[in-house]
Order: sequence, then C-alpha cells, then structure tokens
Amino acid sequence: MYTSGSTGNPKGVAITHANLVNGVSRLAEVVDLAPGSLMLGATSINFDVSVFEVFSALISGAAVEIVRDVLELAERGGWTGEVLQAVPSVFERVLDQVAGKMDVGTVVLGGDAFPATLLDKLRTAIPGARFKQAYGQTEDFYATTYSIPDDWAGTGNVPIGLPLGNMRTYVLGPGLAPVPAGVAGELYVGGAIGRGYHERPGLTAERFVADPFGEPGSRMYRTGDLVRWNAEGTLEYLGRSDAQMKIRGFRVEPGEVEAVMAEHPSVAQAVLLARTAPGLGDPRLVGYVVPAGASSTQGSSDVDLNAQLDLAELRRFVADRLPEFLVPSAFVVLDRLPLD
Repeated sequence: MYTSGSTGNPKGVAITHANLVNGVSRLAEVVDLAPGSLMLGATSINFDVSVFEVFSALISGAAVEIVRDVLELAERGGWTGEVLQAVPSVFERVLDQVAGKMDVGTVVLGGDAFPATLLDKLRTAIPGARFKQAYGQTEDFYATTYSIPDDWAGTGNVPIGLPLGNMRTYVLGPGLAPVPAGVAGELYVGGAIGRGYHERPGLTAERFVADPFGEPGSRMYRTGDLVRWNAEGTLEYLGRSDAQMKIRGFRVEPGEVEAVMAEHPSVAQAVLLARTAPGLGDPRLVGYVVPAGASSTQGSSDVDLNAQLDLAELRRFVADRLPEFLVPSAFVVLDRLPLD
C-alpha cells in the first residue's frame, strides 16, 4: 500500500496478509458489523481505508455500498446503513446538507484530527448514532480505536483511544524513555505493523526501529505524532513532531511541495503553510513565494511584486508536477521571507 502524500518516488509500505487479517477482523468487532448489515464504501481503493471498508464488511457477512466519495451523500440527500467511515474535515463539509437525513448505526472518523466541536455537530446531525475514533497510518494500518461515550464532553481533539488487539503503543521521550501520563511524547506503534518501505532500506531504518519493549528482533513504527496519556488512561492526539501536515486525510510533506515551487525559474524562495480561512472548517494549503528579482527591490514601495511573477502560470507549473491535493489553493507573493 502506498502512502497518500508522496511526490517523486512513491513510498510503498510492505503490509503482510497477517497485518491485514488482524486489522480488518479487529475493526469489524469494534464497529459491530454483523451478517446482513450495510457498510458505506466511500474511499478510493488507492487509499488504505478502503481495505477496512470492504474487507471488514465482507468477512462479517455484511454488504458494501460503493459510492464515489462521502461528498456524494449530500447530493443524494443522506444515507441509511449500519457503518459509515469518513475523514473528519471532509465529512464536516456535508453535515449541513445531510443533517436529519441519516440513519446510521456507527460513524467512524479517522485519517485526520477529530475536534470535539465536530463531535457536537455530528450528534445533532445524526441523532442516535454511535461514534468511534479510528487512528492509524498506512505503515501500521490501524493502531488504536476509541468508542466515544454518549456523555463524553471535552475540548481539543477526541482521544484516539487504546491499541487494537495485537497492537502496542508507546509514548516516548528522549532516548526512547516512556514519559509519564499527561506529558507529551512521540507515539510509537508495535505489534502487527508493516515490514517497512519497499526497496527503501534507508527510510525503513529511520521509521521502523528496534522495539526495546517487545520480543527480541521485534520493531516498532515511529509515527511522528505527538500524544499523551490522559487521566482516563487513553491516548490524546496533540499534533506533529515534524513539519508533516494532514489535509483532507492526505499526508503533505511541505519540503517536497516547496521544492517544486522553487523549481520555477521566476521563484527564488518558497514556503508552504496550512491556513484556515474564516468560515472554512478544514485547512487549505497556501504557497508563499519570493520572486527571483525581489532581492534588488527590497525596501521599495513602488515595485509591483505580482508583476514579476505570473501566479496563474506558477499554478500550472506546480499542477503539472504534483497531484491535485498537493497544489496550493492560493499563492502569496512576498518581497522576502520572514526570519521568525
């Protein structure tokens, strides 16, 4: 399975049959799939979530209704079935159109941060549904789940919960030392994880490291996510320990996108950031660029920087080299990049 945010050479993750059997069977239990029930299949087969949607249903005797994507539910005016899975930031975009028109037993949210404010909207839009948080990466398929109590009320993000069967989670600090409850650390996942990256030994050695807490020879996956154990003994997601972003469930490596923008002959420097505009729930990518001739015009208020760089042509340049979800929604021209 290939990671979702790759540019250049895709990063293929070697996932074994045993990894998938463990994941889909454990998830089927978590979401209470049963013979004769209906699962929504709204994820492209290029994305690992589709394996959960299709095979967790089929091994349980359930059916899968395949749709283009979750946004189609707004066009159809709702949906009725037992299990629906969606990326939080994407599903939020259709809630107003489907509110009161959904009859769903279990809603599973994963692939992105799940803010508590969205849970409030979901409870109003789909009354009577059970809500689950499912966390994982392609490298470990699914690592943890959290069944949200009906009376749960919190701030920040909904907890990502506890590890699935045959999975292990560690919150570690410097020197791979476990950190106390309430202290932020990096999340490592052990157990039924992938073998590594196909024909990428250097990257495999960097992210799949020896597991000092497991059986001899076992490894754990370094997720790059910052988490902490809360007072209830479940994991809370806090953010990233590196520059990686998640946009609509896709991984975005800013450095890769910045390198493509900087390849344009009229661009001297480039930076990519995720920004949330007023009225829009999910963040959008914004590319900040310094024209190649800007250094000679710094301090002059009479120079039109936009005239030095054709933004429409820059967008076409980037779109020719990157998949659609990595192309910035907007480009901003600056005379220089801030240093702090």
